[in-house]
Amino acid sequence: MTTPPAEHLALTLVGRWHRFESSDTVALRRQVHAYVRATVGVRDDQATARAELRTRLTEVVGEAARHRASAVFVCEEVSPGVALPAMVTVFHPMPVPPAGPATASAAREGVLEAMRRDLVATAAGGKESACVRVAAGDGEALRVVTIDEAEAVEGAPTSRVRSVRADYWVLWPDGDRVSLVSCFTPLGDIPHAMVRLFDAIVARARIVAETRVA
Repeated sequence: MTTPPAEHLALTLVGRWHRFESSDTVALRRQVHAYVRATVGVRDDQATARAELRTRLTEVVGEAARHRASAVFVCEEVSPGVALPAMVTVFHPMPVPPAGPATASAAREGVLEAMRRDLVATAAGGKESACVRVAAGDGEALRVVTIDEAEAVEGAPTSRVRSVRADYWVLWPDGDRVSLVSCFTPLGDIPHAMVRLFDAIVARARIVAETRVA
């Protein structure tokens, strides 16, 4: 028996990424434990490193699940032998209010403009230039980039680390749904290079239908 095909936003990720499904708490815990053991190792002298990575991943993936994420991707290698600390979270699509009677292209344009105004006022802090259109599969997305700085070690100002988050609101071809793709990296000292990478990921996104076996 199969369930009806479920459309979802699919990403093409270059390199090697580990995917965490974000639907079941118990399953997530098992996935995190298995990933940590495979990544860090199982020797006794690796126990502290395992515990730290397990705690961080459990917190990140659990938070994504609570906000209706469909999957979390953690980059292991962007190319053979080249590690890249980056994470991509894909959230379940959200309905978009209809833009009213219009042609399909005009309706999409109206939805994008309404979304842009809302994002400028909320996510972009009122800065028009902070919310831009980028390519996304067969359509467009709205991107807001945030650069944060925080202490890696609490109370140690010299340990401050910059991070980059690029959020993409991808409008589906039919114009009645939008998916959020949130990309994060601690490599905040090279924001332009990382945003270009994230742009490339979103540009190759596609809406696909998946048949799941019940």
